[in-house]
Amino acid sequence: MATAEEILEVRQNTDEPTQDNYSDIVIGTLIDANGIDRASEKVWLRKAASWADDIDVSENGASHSFGSLSGKALTLAKEFASRADKATIVAPGGVTTIGKIVR
Repeated sequence: MATAEEILEVRQNTDEPTQDNYSDIVIGTLIDANGIDRASEKVWLRKAASWADDIDVSENGASHSFGSLSGKALTLAKEFASRADKATIVAPGGVTTIGKIVR
């Protein structure tokens, strides 16, 4: 079961400080099933999907680049996927374990 600290970390990773879009239960379930970095990746992927149809707008001399939000969200999703991949280590015998990299 995800701890309050883990849920807070995903909220900070994804700029979701409130439960307006993602409840603690939803985030906790994502963490339990995937780990912190994969949960963060999944939230960013969902954000990218929700912003995919946004367009850039220019009006009254002001420009708003809403169309680039989806691409930026995908970039962040890739970053968290990369972190999760680096944390996955294949132990002898082909058993996958998760742990922090020690140098």
